[in-house]
Amino acid sequence: MVFLDSSFIIALFNKKEYKRNKSAEKIIKTIPDIDKIPKAINNIVLNEVLYKLTKPYYDGKREQIISFLLAMDKIIFVSENDYKKAIKLYKKYDYTINYSDWLIILSMKKEGITDILSFDDDFNKIKEINNISI
Repeated sequence: MVFLDSSFIIALFNKKEYKRNKSAEKIIKTIPDIDKIPKAINNIVLNEVLYKLTKPYYDGKREQIISFLLAMDKIIFVSENDYKKAIKLYKKYDYTINYSDWLIILSMKKEGITDILSFDDDFNKIKEINNISI
């Protein structure tokens, strides 16, 4: 299973950011049998992507992106305990990794997921996470 971060999902659909969009498309094409690999997001990623859809640029693309999100094999819901753990990690790492990223990392660990598609290099700071986008 691979986790998709909001930065990667947005890049797939945002042709305005040409370089990132082309990178995301290239990565998808280079992963063997990408369609057969189960994909996951959490409710934080869902929220971040849906927020982006409020921008006028996404007129005409919203339904396609929402369908893409809902087609995920797994949507992981963050628990109250996850929020508390993320705060502790956020402080422990001296606020150098985004709080939302900690929630993603905890979601991945909870489900035994080690691979992520993301353009956020914060994930490269965690040894157990394999960011296959960078």
